[in-house]
Amino acid sequence: ARTDGAARRTAMGCGASRVAHHHDDDARSRERQSWAYGGGTPASPWSSLEDKLGHELEAERRGDGIPHAEIDAMRAAYVAALREYGSGDAKRGRKLSANKLGMLHPEARGNPLAPRIFASFSSTRDGKLSEEDWIAACVVMHGEFGSVANKARTAFQAYNFDGVGDLSEDDLRRAFGVVLGEALSAQQIEVLVQNMMRKFDDNGDGMIDEAEFRRFLSAEDYELRFTMNELYPSPAFQAKKRATRSRRR
Repeated sequence: ARTDGAARRTAMGCGASRVAHHHDDDARSRERQSWAYGGGTPASPWSSLEDKLGHELEAERRGDGIPHAEIDAMRAAYVAALREYGSGDAKRGRKLSANKLGMLHPEARGNPLAPRIFASFSSTRDGKLSEEDWIAACVVMHGEFGSVANKARTAFQAYNFDGVGDLSEDDLRRAFGVVLGEALSAQQIEVLVQNMMRKFDDNGDGMIDEAEFRRFLSAEDYELRFTMNELYPSPAFQAKKRATRSRRR
């Protein structure tokens, strides 16, 4: 049987190195007791650090602070992608199909979670992406613009098969089943699930919330599953590639 660490690396994408993140055990404990704005109290619904982080993640997904040239390229790519990955008719307004993107887009190759990753950006929760949803996906999945916390949110939503609340043991079973395929038996997956619950369910409620989930992924997990730099012709990514080629000469 695989060890906990080996099985986890297989399930998450062979990630080995751990991302240094401010949500470690002590920091998360302090966050739950502290408040972001002066005078904030537990009765203030938008004052906790988790809520402040939520606002920041939404702003990132809107493309706030992203260069205009990048946003323009994303919009142009959306129009082009509608021809190959679109769904719906002209009267109702065509949108991108998360399933088609996940199954057919070159950036999704070899990633069994890709359809669910794209679907997590659907604001209407129907597996269809509007232009705004596409921009959010492009930003979050970009290696330069997407924050670790937003990639973790995307992964959390992709793992949330019932789409309700936090991750249950059944969500983990189903997610590992998709990622691993036949690499592990049902019994081995069950051992993996129980080990993950013991390791990451800090409050012992039998569920994994988003804050707990952030510790679940490694740097290689983000790189392998949740980074897609060429969803659109990114000026920043193209410049980086040119600089890399120049250094190699």
